[in-house]
Formats: sequence, structure tokens, C-alpha cells
Amino acid sequence: MILIHTADLHLGITPMGESMEEEQREFIAFLTELARKRDAAAVLIAGDVYDRALPPQGAIRLYDSMVTGLCKNSGAQVYVIAGNHDGAERLSSCEALLKEAGLFVSGRLALPIEPYTLCKDGEETDIYMLPYFSLEEAAFVLGGEEFNRYRDAYEKIVGTIEPRRGVFNVLMSHCFVRGAETAGSDRTASVGGTSLVDAGAYKAFDYVALGHLHRRQNAGERAAYAGTPLQYAFGETQKTVTVIDTSTGRREFVPVPQKTKMRVASGAYDALLKAAETDRDREDMMRIEVTDRRLPVGAADEFRRFYPRLLQIVSTVEIGGAGGMLTAGELMRMSGDDI
Repeated sequence: MILIHTADLHLGITPMGESMEEEQREFIAFLTELARKRDAAAVLIAGDVYDRALPPQGAIRLYDSMVTGLCKNSGAQVYVIAGNHDGAERLSSCEALLKEAGLFVSGRLALPIEPYTLCKDGEETDIYMLPYFSLEEAAFVLGGEEFNRYRDAYEKIVGTIEPRRGVFNVLMSHCFVRGAETAGSDRTASVGGTSLVDAGAYKAFDYVALGHLHRRQNAGERAAYAGTPLQYAFGETQKTVTVIDTSTGRREFVPVPQKTKMRVASGAYDALLKAAETDRDREDMMRIEVTDRRLPVGAADEFRRFYPRLLQIVSTVEIGGAGGMLTAGELMRMSGDDI
């Protein structure tokens, strides 16, 4: 059977104050159609559905449209775990009722972690859902046992799961696996040694659908991060969702179409302006890097004639020993405009 793995949607995110609601709406339409075309048995969303615990109304509407469309129109069941950015209680409200519609949500850590079994075309897949949790939550569900390292608590909790033999076993988790790499938009991923978990904890599973880090990557032989479905920072590359065939274990990375990107243009001031006149992708979210001069007052306004979604303009020429960097918003405030 076919499973689709994505994570870290961060609905409601506003990089440098710029709304990405339209891009996220387009991704939701893409994800729903992909699940329908591939006849997916399940869509796995491994945490950080929202960008913050109290999401704006627009983000809540996006989530509602996503899960409604997936459950009604794709033919797939939907499995969602809470990440560190999510309000766990808000995400998992009406949990029992939602299961009847094919939406399975795990917001808070609870033991035992029982599997949900998918049956399709003579195959069975067991899905275990492990949401993001704190050391305090781990201590509580384990009867007051105290832990100094996240790794120890994590391994103890994963060790309570005894996967069945003869079926494809999937674990969904939101954590930082040792050796994995962060991306430009990872803002709160903890990098301290006590917060890391070891990929060796996953030896009992056939696939571990990870969330938390924004770069698509493997985390050992059995686990993988899907990465964010969209670019949320300059320098991030083409984004994908992961399609897993449980009969073979094969993974396919399907590119996510994104009509507007986060893009950097670097060069001399006049050359950049000239290039902007003929740029066909003017709706992209832009960072302008000027390499030959200080930034004149009004520079943001001059470039915004061509790039209405200019997010940042930077001079790489040092001014009095300090970096000559001003955001577009700072330049606008200098000229009296309201951002």
C-alpha cells in the first residue's frame, strides 16, 4: 500500500512578516490530489501543523480545509501528531469523533501507544503515533520516573511498543535525531546534546515518519524527515513529500510545486535594478544583496517597484566596521511609510 509522509506545515507562518497563506492553500490542494492519484491508504503529518500554539484564524481555516478535503476527497485516512509548535489540546479536540471521519490525531503523550491498523489489497500496516513531549510529561506517564536526558526518556517510551511481526510497522514521531542537520527556517529546534535521540531506538520499525527538522534527510536506516513542504527561509531548496510503498519499502520524493519562491539576487546595485526590469518571477519573495555600495535611503522602494514581495535588502559593504544590513521594513520606516 501507499503512504504519504509530510511534516512541519507551519500553517500561519509569516516569514519576515509576509503571509504564505496562498502558498499553503496551493500545497493542500496538491497534497489532496496526490493522495487521490496514488490511491494512498494514509497521509502521515508528523507534527508542527501550526506555526504556533495559538494559531490565527486563517491558519485554523487552512487546517480545516486540509483535513476535510483529504478525508472526503482523497480516499486516504489522515494521521496527525502534535509537534512542539502545536497546541496539543487544541489539535486533538474531538479526537474520538474525528476517528469516525478517518482523521486520527495524537496530541498528548499517553501510554500504552496502541497501533492503528490499515488493511488494503491484502496488506496490513500498523501505525504508532508518538507526539512531541517534554521530560515532565514523560516522567508523569511513566509513573514518576525522572530523566536527565531526553534520549533516555524517549528510548524508554519507544521501548514500550512491541510491533507485530508480519506487518509493515510505522512510527510517527517529532524529535531531533542525533546526526541530523537543521535548515535555515529551523527556529526552535534544540541542538543541545541532552535533547537528541539516537536512531538505534527505531530498530523495531520498518519506517519512522519524522518531523521537527525542516531539511529532508534520512536519520539512520529506517527513519526519515520529510522536511517542510514549502520554502520558509532563503537558501532552502526544492521541497518534496515522501511516498512510501509498504510492499517494497521504496521511498519516492515528489516535488511540491511552488509558484512563488524565496529567492536571493546578488550583485552590483545598478545591475540588479536592470535585471529586475526583465525578471519574469517578480512575485517571488526576495532578498536583495548589494555588493558594491552602501544602501541609499529609498533603496527598498526602488526595488519594490519590481518586487512587491521584497522581504530584505542587504549591503555586503561594511559601514564603519559594521555590516550594512537593513530590512525592507527598516528602510520603509526611515522614509515614513507604514509597514
